Amino acid sequence: MGAKVVVVGAGAREHALAWKLSRSPHVAHVFVAPGNAGMPVCFERWDLGSFEAFAKRCVVEHIDLVVIGPDNPLAEGITDILESHGLLVFGPSRKAAQIEASKSFAKDVMEAARVPTARFKVCDSAADAKKVIENESWPNGLVVKADGLAFGKGVHVCDNEEQALKAVAELAPHSPRLLIEERLAGEEVSWMAFCSGVDCSLLEPARDFKRLLDQDEGPNTGGMGALSPVPGVPAHWAERMQREVFEPTLRELQKRGCEFKGLLYAGLMVDFAQDRYWVLEFNARFGDPEAQVLLPRMKGDLYEWCRASAKGELAGWPRIVPFSEESAVTIVAAAPGYPQAPQSGILIEGFAAKSREDTMSAVPPLFSAAVKKDGDGFVSAGGRVFSVLGMGPSLKVAREKAYAHFSDLSFKGMQLRRDIGEKESRSQALPRIAIFASGRGSGFGAILNAIKNKELAAQVCVVFSDKNDAPVLELAKREGVPICCVDFSKFGRARRAEFEERVIAEMRTFQPDFLVFAGFMRLVSRFFIDAFRSPKGYSRIVNIHPSLLPSFPGRDSYAQAFEHGVKITGVSVHLVEEEMDGGPILAQEAFDISDLRTASEVEKRGLSVEHRLYPKVLNWFLQEQFQVETLSSLASEIAGRRTRVLQN
Repeated sequence: MGAKVVVVGAGAREHALAWKLSRSPHVAHVFVAPGNAGMPVCFERWDLGSFEAFAKRCVVEHIDLVVIGPDNPLAEGITDILESHGLLVFGPSRKAAQIEASKSFAKDVMEAARVPTARFKVCDSAADAKKVIENESWPNGLVVKADGLAFGKGVHVCDNEEQALKAVAELAPHSPRLLIEERLAGEEVSWMAFCSGVDCSLLEPARDFKRLLDQDEGPNTGGMGALSPVPGVPAHWAERMQREVFEPTLRELQKRGCEFKGLLYAGLMVDFAQDRYWVLEFNARFGDPEAQVLLPRMKGDLYEWCRASAKGELAGWPRIVPFSEESAVTIVAAAPGYPQAPQSGILIEGFAAKSREDTMSAVPPLFSAAVKKDGDGFVSAGGRVFSVLGMGPSLKVAREKAYAHFSDLSFKGMQLRRDIGEKESRSQALPRIAIFASGRGSGFGAILNAIKNKELAAQVCVVFSDKNDAPVLELAKREGVPICCVDFSKFGRARRAEFEERVIAEMRTFQPDFLVFAGFMRLVSRFFIDAFRSPKGYSRIVNIHPSLLPSFPGRDSYAQAFEHGVKITGVSVHLVEEEMDGGPILAQEAFDISDLRTASEVEKRGLSVEHRLYPKVLNWFLQEQFQVETLSSLASEIAGRRTRVLQN
């Protein structure tokens, strides 16, 4: 006999939870309380009723696990009542759920746990909030929040004082306590973790879209769409979130007698360029619509993860939850009038046919929410009516598949955003780089590691060498990167033009956006450079040289520096032009060699600098975030450098 599981809730999130739990080999029956009419009939629906009556029914039915979807039952203590009847519950206690139910409590916890968050003031009345808005400086704008739960609509992002005062007037009748926060700039990211006391295991991040209209216009909603994975998140941030956000917060909650067992959600504002983040809020359950993109990508058994969290047994589990490489995008269809006054009873064309695809697909294309049966059809019954899902090898493909559902699925007055994942899909189209190397390939290895660690947004389309026995080619093979070799020794200096023509022809088959020289020991002609020149005039070829140019150009630069007895040398990253080690300098970094005793020691120290500096510079060079300025001063001409690079 398999396990019996009940999912509490009625929305698309609960549909996704029920579907994922039903995939577990350990689960025999999934019930939903109360669920909605659009869910498959295999999920038996219960009336939720009072928590006490619900708990007794769970006992009678021998339920093995109760999974709580929405925030309100958690804030009202459903977990405490269920546990008092001996039931296992995935969802925090009423005390622990304060992390979401009270924003002032969450801020207090964040301050005590030293979790970065926005500057804020807690106001116990509308009059106090008005004083804070008018008397304090908020140069970047304000965010006005209701202290308690507001179904995802208790947050007003305001550009100015006038908007903030209007937000106070709207929220004060529903929440006597308000928060006034500094408005932050950056990208929003949702990061969640299974938690069991002080132990946690992180899911991959997602991004939801709160505003009703395209380009983040209109009022805040419960969420109009989501995507996962989030492009540009560095790999090391997962460990950082664990160490700096989740673990300190869980310890602080436990210290306060609020041990958290369930799913903790951190809503973040991030600035990846500055390597900074702030926690905007905590939630005590899966996000909606984030669950609809995370659960289809999540590998493994949701039932087992929920059970281990509820039993406080995550200590030996993986610190990072395994996820597939696929991308997922979900689009929410909302009723006309949402979020203020959604209209109900509108016939949904194509809903019955689309929902039947559940039985034919490994992953359902449709997660129903505010849906009601009406005769042979289905009608809207609230704000967010349903969400559709697209999955594929990239966000672009996933996005196209998600929006394709609306070709045969619609209702009168349907509201949906048309830009979900649009910007992220573009950013996922990573620059294609060809690595040129003649030797060991340590520079290629450093670049590849930076890409794997999500510290460099690029894809290596080919590794090229001018030597058929170069070790870098074997390294590329082991890493599964395409290789190309045109052996210069078969051409010689007299046939250099023919060699370059052959290389250019080979590169056309790989279509690189940029050439990245990493230990490529060959001068190239203007003819070659012009084949890879930007329309703006500069070459799209970059090189790293082991000296502070213009000092020590050419070969053996580290040995030259050592033999000349200099105390400081360095590394230069520059655009490639015809003259040897010429071209505008993109970046330089100096280092001390006064304590070194051999040229090989200088090289070893220099390589460590090269491997750190090059990926860092490539990050903005590949985005072409610079301009090349022509200089006319005599000093510049004497130095042989008539251009310079200004980073945007």
